[in-house]
Order: sequence, then C-alpha cells, then structure tokens
Amino acid sequence: MFSKTADFCKKGDIKAFASGKSGKTALADKFRTKVMATAIFLSGIAAPTLNSAFAQQRQKIQIRPRVENATCKTASGETLTYRIYNPFNDSIHAACIKKTVDAAVATPTGEAVLKPFMQKKGMIAMREGMGNTVGMYHINSNSIYLNADFINYVENGMAYLKSSLVHEAAHAKQNYAGVALDRSMNAATMFRVGRALEADANMHQLFAAKEMAANGDSLVWKVMENEKPTMVKAMLEAQRNGADRAQTAKAAMLAYYEDDRYISIYDKSYLELAQGAGYVDADTAKKRSQTNLTPAQIAAKACVMGKTPYLGNEGGVLLSDSLRSAVSEEVYEQLAQTSLQHEEALKKCGVTGVKADVSYKTLYVRRKDGTYLAPQKAVQTAVNAAVRNKAAVR
Repeated sequence: MFSKTADFCKKGDIKAFASGKSGKTALADKFRTKVMATAIFLSGIAAPTLNSAFAQQRQKIQIRPRVENATCKTASGETLTYRIYNPFNDSIHAACIKKTVDAAVATPTGEAVLKPFMQKKGMIAMREGMGNTVGMYHINSNSIYLNADFINYVENGMAYLKSSLVHEAAHAKQNYAGVALDRSMNAATMFRVGRALEADANMHQLFAAKEMAANGDSLVWKVMENEKPTMVKAMLEAQRNGADRAQTAKAAMLAYYEDDRYISIYDKSYLELAQGAGYVDADTAKKRSQTNLTPAQIAAKACVMGKTPYLGNEGGVLLSDSLRSAVSEEVYEQLAQTSLQHEEALKKCGVTGVKADVSYKTLYVRRKDGTYLAPQKAVQTAVNAAVRNKAAVR
C-alpha cells in the first residue's frame, strides 16, 4: 500500500508495491487530479478576500509622508496651517515639532513672527548633526531647522527648542523685511547688520520665553535666565521702571551688545563673510562689498516688534556708537588687510567704477584693556599693521 499524500508530493515514479518496484498507478494520478482541481477552485474563491486583507495590511504599514501639514492655534485664537518636514519618517520627531510650535505660537510674540512665516509656506524640520546650534533659519528654502539631538541628549532640551523656534522665526521676519546678510554688503554693514539681526532675534526669543512662563511653562524662562543674563536683567529692569513694550524691547535688544561671549562668536562669522566677499573677479566686482546700509536704515528695517521700530528716531545713533559699532583689535587689523586685498583684486580685474571696500574705517576699535579708539584714530594704526603683515608674508 502507499500513502496518497506522500505519493502526490513525490517528483519521481511512485512506489506502488511492497517489493519496491516502481510504477505509476491510476489511483495516484486520480488523487493528484482531484487535489489540483480543488486547489484551483478554492484559490478563485479566496483571491478577493486575500487581496482585501493585503490591502488593509498595506494601509497599516504605510510610510509617513516626509512633508505633512499641521495646524496650531495662536494666542489670539486663530488657527494656522504650517508644513513639517520629517526626514526621520516617524511620529516622535513630528510630535516634537508640533509640541514646540504649539507652545511658541500660543504667545503674542511667537504668533507675531510665526504667523507670517506660516503664511509664506515656511517649513519646520528636525535635523541631526547641528552640534551646539539649537536652531537655524535657511533663507533659500524658507525653512527653520531645529536640532534633533536636543530631544534626548540635552537637559531641558525642549525648553531650548521652544524659544529657539521664535528666535529663528524672527530671522524669517527680518528676511521678509529685506534685511539679511549678503556678500554684496561692505564689511561695516555686515557687522552692523549681523549684530542687529541677532540682537533683535534674541529679544523676541526673550519676550516669548517670558510669555511661555506666564502660560505655565516656567522652564523656558529659566533657561533664558541662565543663557542670556545680561538681556534678562535689562528687560526686567525696564519693566520695573514702567517701560512699555517697545521701550522694554529696546532695553533688552541693546543689552545684547554687552555680552562679549555672543559678540565674539558671531564676529568671527562676519569676518569670514567679509573676507570671502573681498575675493572678486570681473564678474563679481560690481556686486560684492558694494552695498552700504546706514545704521539708521538697519534700525528701521531690522529692529521692529510687530509693526513698531522700537529703537525710534535715535536708532541710527545707537547702532553706531562705540559699544555697538566696535570690533576687537585683531578683527580690525584683519579687516584692514582684507581691504588691501580687495583693492589689489580690483586692479587685476581691470574693472572701472568700482572702489575697494574701506568701510571698516567707520568702526571703533575695542582694545584689550576695555577702552575704545575712535574710527579716525584707529585707521592709521590698522593700515600700518596690515602693511607690516603683507611685507612679512612676502
């Protein structure tokens, strides 16, 4: 005897006899025919059901879109829509962005800067590999990037992200107003614009943090007290003295220039930008290092809260005084050297009607002993140093 199932599954001849003789039997062929017919019949019945089951399973494991829309409610009760870019394709980072946005836009200051950003289709994303940078605003893509590492690896990381979102949205607001660092600017304009943009963004960040504390999130404000004590002190003192919102913004913004930590860090980036702008050829000579904005123009465009230029009519004077318009001796000398290099590059290009950038001569020099040299007194010293350095290199 033989097993019908075993015989059906065999690829070779079927062993039909106890002696081991091989041969095909009618019984085995009949069994195979019945099984195949039954399988085909059942597959026709089951196919629609299986397809439906697979479709449902695909819906369950569907990959999250990298760009998605989200909504938030502002401090004034308005519902806004904004875009999230989630390269991680998970719910954790998307939820973090939404939580950060909800906290920021629930403050009057956060709403004031985030609303135009969202209306202009701005996008918010988390990104790894940003080091100690909490957030950044990318002009070309109109996007705000927040440091993903602050979620798990930095103490009070979410508190940093919430206020930083307002900071970066303030930079977006500045860009919409037509003020952003650019290689077309001369050196003095780069320094004055760069500092004013950072001071203004930090001021907005501070106001939003205070408002978040009023909404019950005191940790954000505590972080600001540790990170920006000079600005916090100026802001609180102005409020105690009965200053209105614009006057308080002015006091906090101007206090930014008193913090040497931030000034020295950002001055390095402005210097590098100025040096890069000085390297010109025939195609770029008429563009690079040629744009000049006066301190008054910078104050009117960059230092605005809501629709109010909070520095008032004296903004130009404030942004050009010794404290806010001074660079270190080292930076000043490098700017003087860059000016000479710019002059040589223009001569080699043979471009007419373009002058070398000597705007650094309008800056003060902050000496190591804390005293200041007025622009007129600083120029010749710096030029002499630049000439000496040039001779030494040769």
